[in-house]
Amino acid sequence: MTGQIADDEELALLSWIDADQGGVQLGVDEPALARVRMALHAHSGIDFEGYKETTLCRRIARRMRELNFSDAHAYAEHVQDDELEAEVLSHYILVGVTRFLRDDGAIAAVCSAAIPRLARRARTKQLRLWVAGCSTGEEAYSLAMLLQEALDKLPDHMGWKLFATDVDGTAIDRASCGEFDPELLAQLPDGLRDRYFSRRGDSYVVNKRLREKLVFSRHDVTQDPPFAHLDMVSCRNLLIYLKPEVQTRVLRVLSASLNDDGLLWLGASESLGECAEQFDTHDARWRVYGARPNRKRDSLILTTSRAAQTTEAARRMKKDDLSLLLEALQKVYVPPCLVIDSHYRLLYRFGDLDSLLRLPTGAVTLDVRDMLPDELSSLITASLGKTRHAGNVVYRDLTATTEHGARRFDLRACTLTLPDQASLIALFFEGLGDAAQASEPCTEEIKPTSRDRLDLLEGELRQTRESLQASIEELESSNEELHATNEELIAANEELQSTNEELQSVNEQLHNESSETAEKASEQGLINGDMERLLANLDVALVLLDEKLLIRRFNPTATLHFDLMPQDIGRPLSNLTHRLRYDNFIEACQRALNDPNRPSWQHVQSKDGRELLMQLRSYEVSQPAPSAAISRNLVIAVMTQQS
Repeated sequence: MTGQIADDEELALLSWIDADQGGVQLGVDEPALARVRMALHAHSGIDFEGYKETTLCRRIARRMRELNFSDAHAYAEHVQDDELEAEVLSHYILVGVTRFLRDDGAIAAVCSAAIPRLARRARTKQLRLWVAGCSTGEEAYSLAMLLQEALDKLPDHMGWKLFATDVDGTAIDRASCGEFDPELLAQLPDGLRDRYFSRRGDSYVVNKRLREKLVFSRHDVTQDPPFAHLDMVSCRNLLIYLKPEVQTRVLRVLSASLNDDGLLWLGASESLGECAEQFDTHDARWRVYGARPNRKRDSLILTTSRAAQTTEAARRMKKDDLSLLLEALQKVYVPPCLVIDSHYRLLYRFGDLDSLLRLPTGAVTLDVRDMLPDELSSLITASLGKTRHAGNVVYRDLTATTEHGARRFDLRACTLTLPDQASLIALFFEGLGDAAQASEPCTEEIKPTSRDRLDLLEGELRQTRESLQASIEELESSNEELHATNEELIAANEELQSTNEELQSVNEQLHNESSETAEKASEQGLINGDMERLLANLDVALVLLDEKLLIRRFNPTATLHFDLMPQDIGRPLSNLTHRLRYDNFIEACQRALNDPNRPSWQHVQSKDGRELLMQLRSYEVSQPAPSAAISRNLVIAVMTQQS
């Protein structure tokens, strides 16, 4: 905003105006408002759906008055067609209210209620803080300075990191630069300014020690997933622009993102509303709260509307795959079974298999061969190879020794094929427990013999060779990719070296231009000094006036004829008195200002009777770029007539 709001009281007034409108749309009806919101979302990526309608309508109406639009629908069409206007309107709606150490009372409350708690935690952990709606960064840097001042007094601490976010990308870019005009730092004590800022030309820049601990990013607190495991969140004067239901959702998100006893700092005109039971109050006046350790936190709230779309799609995908899998299993058989992939990894389990399955000792693995009795390991390996060709293999009358005694069963291995999925293997343990017998005829019935076990070993060896060959090919491919990446890095390094040389050349040019500018400034200073001395020692009284007959400068001799003092610079000539016998002096000056002809000296008398010569001469003055306009100024010259 051009005229930024200065205090929380004025923000509260704006909030009150929104509530007091009682739904009055200020000339912007709902269809026009919807079109404007859609246009802003399309051009700027910002969704204003959660903002109060009265706030939006008031900002839109103000912009319409500036552009002389009387019809809201015509203006909505203009916003849809003009991306630049959409950007301007977005900045109108986003109230960038911020300054350093804003509101002495709130800062004092944070220093007493929040900073000491954070300092104590910093001795055992690295702190994580979040400033939501940071605008151009003044509040984020203020909180960072206050925290760093407290931590510098400790003998040791684990450090801290502060995340500062805003939906306005332009504001985030300015905040990330960390460069501020001197008048913006006027609220800072000299000690803080000198410790954390350094002068660079006409502005101040945040020093590296503080800047490297802040992370600025574009983020919509109403849409994007929040940061997690936070020790403090500052969200001041953002909620008052949101609808009540959106305020509640944002507060729930902030509550879920805070650690136990984490701190929440709101604006003086904001409240917790329905979330009040989740926080303890540390300072009621300045809205400093602590998250209760036993509060009810919904972890799903951390997945906000944008992320929820993705996770919901993922959940649907998993459910669809599972339903297809169950459907395929029902077509084959449903005794107790295990579903594995081509690497023997266990994916699903159906039925009661507690008597066979066991957790392996040592590192836990999903390899089903480590979970089943040793007698079955070779059969599982063989079944995987045979099912690729036969599709259905059965081993009859098997015995396995378990902790529960000997178990007898038939083992059936079947291939399962799902759409867009690699083939899976289902292992059915028929006749184990109360499982029903398979009704489908088996394609092969064998009983394991010594020859079978030899075939199994040969199959395992063949698979090992194939796996080794595949690994070699993957390594060769990876080596080629690394070689290509290395060549790209070498090329990038050469480009960086070339860029560095160009920057050095530009730096030398800038240095030369700077030296030339300094020399010209020195010469100009000498010329100005000569002019000052010339005017001071000149016996002719000179008074210079601008095109409005305002005094620009005068020499000491002029005080003999005019009542002039240094503070009269900028005052109208008509406000001053003089010692000349000259009727209609101001009118004569006005005529001379507009007369381009060269004037002649005229005889006048001073009030004490002395004879004087006076000349009123106008001259042209060119204004500097970009206007380069030409105006006329006037010089009054008075000298004593020589006898």
